Amino acid sequence: VTQGNVRAGSLPRSARAVRVPKGHAQIFGLQSRAPRASVRAGRQIRMGLLRLISLATVCLCAIPLTEARDIVGAVNLDSYTLDKVAATHDVLVRFDRQHAYGDKEDVFKDLALKLRELETPETFLLAYVGVQEYQDKLNKAMAEERFGVSKADWPAYKLLLRSQPDAPLDYDGPVTVDALLSFLAEKAGLATAAGRSEL
Repeated sequence: VTQGNVRAGSLPRSARAVRVPKGHAQIFGLQSRAPRASVRAGRQIRMGLLRLISLATVCLCAIPLTEARDIVGAVNLDSYTLDKVAATHDVLVRFDRQHAYGDKEDVFKDLALKLRELETPETFLLAYVGVQEYQDKLNKAMAEERFGVSKADWPAYKLLLRSQPDAPLDYDGPVTVDALLSFLAEKAGLATAAGRSEL
């Protein structure tokens, strides 16, 4: 077998019978004589890119998702911090899936914004509890066993008052900003645009 201008005398006699067209040597396993340094450099580049991709994947997985969805004006609580906060504050708590989304999530964000504008008293807090249905099932037992909130109820609002810590008030009205403000005006004594407190 010969390739291009390769001298026939440089190959075994058994290989001189067939002439391989120029550019087709790789089909027959005859590699072009590329510099070994270039081949080695190409391999190093590919390995470097693979390492970078792997490192980026690890870094992204290491970012705590619970920190990625903070809501300004609301406090993120869990089964360990809820009681501590409720002992010193009146708290409207929303129970929902962890990293909630959609129209009702937008209502909660708008409610947080409205309450900031109203300058609610320091003794009142808006909070949310993210319930996890997988992995560690964060806050799932607390939501279901203590507050009676299942997945079918999401989002569920509970008002925890310092005056009656063992009797949370359920909110069963429409999930709108005005309706929630009226509920807070009536039950928590907050002065809101949707309802004026008489307390």
